[in-house]
Amino acid sequence: MKPISVTLEKSKETKGTYRFDSPDPNAAITSVYIRKSAFQSGAVPERITLTVQEA
Repeated sequence: MKPISVTLEKSKETKGTYRFDSPDPNAAITSVYIRKSAFQSGAVPERITLTVQEA
């Protein structure tokens, strides 16, 4: 399997998560939720790159 990489932008904050969305509606991955506790330093990036590859 070829790895899939997408750049996602922070779009929404919920009670316990941040939602990141792709600006490209045709991207392989269009959104992802990440728990707030994943950002230990408290600094939340405006953009992330997500890579999916076979384990």
